[in-house]
Amino acid sequence: MVYQLLVLFLLLISIFHYLIKQYVGYSWSHRKIFLIPIFIFLFSIMGFRSVYVGVDTYTYSMMYNWVSNESFITLFADYFYDSIEIGYCLLAKVSSFVIDDYYFFQITVSFLFLFFIYKFILDNSNRFITASIIFISIGIYLSAFNITRQMLAVSIVANIYTYLRRNKPQKAFLLTLIALTIHVSSIISIFIYVIYYFKENKKMIFCILLSLCIFCLFFENAINIISNYFPVYSNYYSNQKQIQEANMVKVLWAIEFLMSIYILYRKRIFNSDKRFIAVMCLIYVVSNWIGLSFNYFERIGLYFSPFLILLFESYGDSLKRRSLRFSYYAILNCCFMIYFLKSSSSGQYIYSSFLNF
Repeated sequence: MVYQLLVLFLLLISIFHYLIKQYVGYSWSHRKIFLIPIFIFLFSIMGFRSVYVGVDTYTYSMMYNWVSNESFITLFADYFYDSIEIGYCLLAKVSSFVIDDYYFFQITVSFLFLFFIYKFILDNSNRFITASIIFISIGIYLSAFNITRQMLAVSIVANIYTYLRRNKPQKAFLLTLIALTIHVSSIISIFIYVIYYFKENKKMIFCILLSLCIFCLFFENAINIISNYFPVYSNYYSNQKQIQEANMVKVLWAIEFLMSIYILYRKRIFNSDKRFIAVMCLIYVVSNWIGLSFNYFERIGLYFSPFLILLFESYGDSLKRRSLRFSYYAILNCCFMIYFLKSSSSGQYIYSSFLNF
């Protein structure tokens, strides 16, 4: 029921925003009036869920109990404590000093995750309501109910783009360091720096795309090399667990792939930033495609998934006819909300709260 209420709330916000924009007038600064309530709603769902919502939530509660009961000396004797990065351990330990309860820690992590996503959308999107709908629908939001630690790192890494775009590489690098202490797999964000640096160089972009194609063909050898440098995630390389199933999401991947290729091809319409976003989305699609045949590789793609929020906007804003653009966003929002309702209907997301009403 809570997910249906969220979709209803988004519909009401969308209608109210349209009426304000059409008949009252609208300024850039008023975005927060609509965006903040959306993220408060998202926060109330994620932060106050019980440990039975999401497959991994209960495990995270046990993880918190281990960390909160350990001494600082034990926790920080190494970069990892029982495969948990030092930054996440520090966050859990500090949280236990404020209120020693897992649910308080869950609320804290949920707030941080959604704050970083909120900042990413606020700083980079003109269609922030559509961006919010895409965010909850493409798997970023619901994934944070499970692999919370990595998704917190993903939300931090997303904002690297903001600071690179504003020519503030020092702040971007600081975010990278923070993300690495939360989940070491965020080292993959180095590709964001490299590709952004060469985004104006058409030949280099072509070489990057060619390398991506070659990687698709020889990814098994590449993964064996990577596993030698990151043995702490050896369980991820075993390929012994059930392979993810894509089903209808393959259609969405195909759309994202075709949109990205179109943006890269139409150089006169889309600037270098839009083409950079397209490359990020291609990496996301390729990671998920490899994930169909190799455990957990789709999680690499999660670091590029926030750029999908901007991909659909980049294409939509390129449509010159106002009526066509309106129809595109109306259909897009409806389709993604239906997709979210379908995704959230999975048994692991049956909602319950730890609050007693």
